Amino acid sequence: MNRLLSLPFLAGLALLALLFVGPIAVARVAAEVGEATDIRRAAYVQSTTCRRCHPDHYDSWYRTFHRTMTQPAGPEAVLGDFNGASYTFQGVTSRFFQQNARYFIETLNTQGQLQTFEIAMTVGSRRVQQYVTRIGDRHVRLPLAWNIEERRWFHLNGGFLHPDGSDFNTHTALWDANCIFCHNVKARPGYDWNTQVFNSGVAQLGIACEACHGPGEEHITRNANPVRRYFLYLEGRDPTIISPLELSQEQQVQVCGHCHGQRLPAPLGRIEEFLAVGDPYTAGDDLNAYTTPIWHDSKLEGIDLSLRFWPDGTARLSAYEYQGILQSKCFTDGEITCNSCHTSHGGSPHGMIREEDRRGNGRCLACHAELAADVGAHTRHAPDSSGSLCYECHMPRLAYGVMTIHRSHRIEIPDPGAHTEAGRPNACTNCHLDKSPVWAAQRAREWWG
Repeated sequence: MNRLLSLPFLAGLALLALLFVGPIAVARVAAEVGEATDIRRAAYVQSTTCRRCHPDHYDSWYRTFHRTMTQPAGPEAVLGDFNGASYTFQGVTSRFFQQNARYFIETLNTQGQLQTFEIAMTVGSRRVQQYVTRIGDRHVRLPLAWNIEERRWFHLNGGFLHPDGSDFNTHTALWDANCIFCHNVKARPGYDWNTQVFNSGVAQLGIACEACHGPGEEHITRNANPVRRYFLYLEGRDPTIISPLELSQEQQVQVCGHCHGQRLPAPLGRIEEFLAVGDPYTAGDDLNAYTTPIWHDSKLEGIDLSLRFWPDGTARLSAYEYQGILQSKCFTDGEITCNSCHTSHGGSPHGMIREEDRRGNGRCLACHAELAADVGAHTRHAPDSSGSLCYECHMPRLAYGVMTIHRSHRIEIPDPGAHTEAGRPNACTNCHLDKSPVWAAQRAREWWG
């Protein structure tokens, strides 16, 4: 069976099919395949449509947390305890209950009164799940969430790096103008600036096929022709769909950075287009044409964006992984992309890293082969210890988000002295908790100069 499904077999089958339909049909298809295609003008079709021809890719995506990022509230989606549970915060006792597979939270509204809200959508399914209700034309993220790993309710004031004693509804958020952009495919808030009414919609809830591959209608329509499909076995690249792995290095990281890197519209006034028409970015575009990454010196009225970074410009929060890789020499002077370590169609859903790469140095040593012969000589730690894992030193844990500490995606040379002077954690004392930064700096100079 494996032999029959091999590439030579498929190529031979394609050649027979092309010979069967005749030279005129082949010429027509060949000309059509080479035609320029404006994917951005195509419509979105939902991931279930992709499944018909790509069942393996669909199944590998379906098991990810991307799929369940945003879901309609229902028994399969809701993970929190809605069986009469209660939780008290700032003297306010909130209740969580269900009736006939409908879910409700009674809590404090923005007017300071207890109100019962029906849950319309869930956001998140790995570490934390948040809950969205509908109020008039708007979807509102409530300030109470479920800690999936610890199986407990908590208030979002304790989930974000925010001053204690903040107002109960500080983190009540407008889903239509915030969460919608990164947690779904092709956000369209539909805001009318005259009537101030939202008519929001998305191409698909959650992060699905077309978030990374672009809209699929043109791809599906053209490939309804079996001759075209067989021709592509010989010709190769199909211009009607985006393959992230075939994009340029910069475009590849932009596909991920579109959501894994907080950004501002460029220019800022473009926010009117974002809220009215929708997110203009489509996979394969130049993300810089529409937005600019937030940096420690970025300006936004009423918000101190510098607090999201350590003083040396390294991100101190998650969702800034894009900024980290842009700051890395592995990117600026090398060929690394997000796909160098992560994959959307394999490995563990927890981090989307290939199983063979999760606990080793394979990905790093693929480029730094000169270190592979004697890793311990480079790290000055036992080769089989955590001190010899590349990412422990070059991607230390120093970014906070969703109730845990994440690895920095700014791949850098550890410099405990400089990092301590810059007012941020350093890789050495992250592990050697009984040692001082002075000790770490001295030892680094002794070992590496």
